[in-house]
Amino acid sequence: MNEHTGFELALSHYEKGYLTAYFDHVAMPDFQDGVEQEWYGVGIGEAVFDLNVWIDEDTSQIVCVVYQCVEKDGEWTTDTSTSWFLREVSND
Repeated sequence: MNEHTGFELALSHYEKGYLTAYFDHVAMPDFQDGVEQEWYGVGIGEAVFDLNVWIDEDTSQIVCVVYQCVEKDGEWTTDTSTSWFLREVSND
């Protein structure tokens, strides 16, 4: 179970790899310290995803949660009913 939404976003191994590479090579270098949070849109084939990146206030670690986007009336919206923690706070 996902602590953030309660439901884990079902992703293929390829989608997880692609999103992780995007996070590592695009979002991380772009993310500015001192910014509260950033959103990045990523298309993989027909699917569209939003990556929400922020710094955890308690640990100062970067967190990234992935949501799938859905198209309604020609507009893309973020479906927050499911999510996948690409990077979450580590207690190590």
